[in-house]
Amino acid sequence: MAHQDGRCATVAETIYVQNQTSLCSDSAPAADAGAGTVGKPICSMQPLLTFLSSTRDLVVIRGSVSGGTWTFTGQGAAQTSIIGEQTPFVAGASAAFSMSAGSIYIRDLELSSSGSAGISATGGTLRLEHVTVDNCKQGGVLLN
Repeated sequence: MAHQDGRCATVAETIYVQNQTSLCSDSAPAADAGAGTVGKPICSMQPLLTFLSSTRDLVVIRGSVSGGTWTFTGQGAAQTSIIGEQTPFVAGASAAFSMSAGSIYIRDLELSSSGSAGISATGGTLRLEHVTVDNCKQGGVLLN
């Protein structure tokens, strides 16, 4: 969490998103202690909001995953962080990431949308570092 206080993230605060058909599950409940871990990641961004909390606020995206159809409104902690690893790519038909409130930090990620803007922010605080927004039907980053 170098962008916040310089400390290393803990396993307990991390949610993994990685589309590995043999390991991942989008149907496992957030109450399942193994769900969203490195050994049993969620497959897409769709169920992410059910996993976010004040103590679980770091999202690690590995490889290519589908975006969610939801809008981030500050669920969970004071700041949620989304960090990409292993050629991370989020794609969707709606905005690859949409927010209306809260504080979000996104680093080392590529986002694309086939039917909307790549990132849509109508409120809150959005911090981007090494983020690529590309091939979006309605533009890259919409700040409204």
